Amino acid sequence: MLCLSQNALNPLTKLQGFFGAWGATVLLTVFSGYFAFVCPAGVGLYWIAGNIFAVLVTYISWLIYNPKKYIGGVNFTRKAAKTKEQKAAAKARKAAEKAREAKDVKRFFSIKKEL
Repeated sequence: MLCLSQNALNPLTKLQGFFGAWGATVLLTVFSGYFAFVCPAGVGLYWIAGNIFAVLVTYISWLIYNPKKYIGGVNFTRKAAKTKEQKAAAKARKAAEKAREAKDVKRFFSIKKEL
C-alpha cells in the first residue's frame, strides 16, 4: 500500500522511468508478501498496520507541507524525446569515447612494468 501511494503521489517518482518507479514496488511487495507468508502472523499484521499508518502520516504531512514547494529547481515534466540529430550525436560521442578507452587500455598494457 505504501509503495502504491508513494508512486501515485510523490512528485519525485514522476521523474523516474516506469521500471524505476514500479520495479521497486513490485519487488518490495513480493518480498514483503513472501516474508509475511513464511513468518508468524504477527509479522504480516505488523507490516500491514505499519503501512496503513505510514500512508496516513504521509498524506497528513503532505497536506501540511506541500512537497513540491520544498523541492527547489526540479522540473516535474518528462523529458522530451530526442531528435534524430541528437541521437546521432550521442551515438557518435559514445563511439568516440569507446575508441579512446580501447586505445588507452591498449597503451596501458603495452607499457613494461619494472618491479
